[in-house]
Amino acid sequence: MIVMPDGRTMMRTVRDRAMLDELVKKGKPLEAGQMIVMSGGKTYIVEDSRMPDGKMLTEMLILMSAD
Repeated sequence: MIVMPDGRTMMRTVRDRAMLDELVKKGKPLEAGQMIVMSGGKTYIVEDSRMPDGKMLTEMLILMSAD
């Protein structure tokens, strides 16, 4: 998945191994509990965390998506 600076996303399969190796050379893998959030034209890496009501952020997002 590619997230462009303007927020557009694309799904692509990269078959060229050398190109894929170059793409991830300077990147960092997302760790468990991290999410990608887009807001105001910017993309953020957000850590899952406990919200003031005691629920985890991911729990709240799942509940919101069910509405």
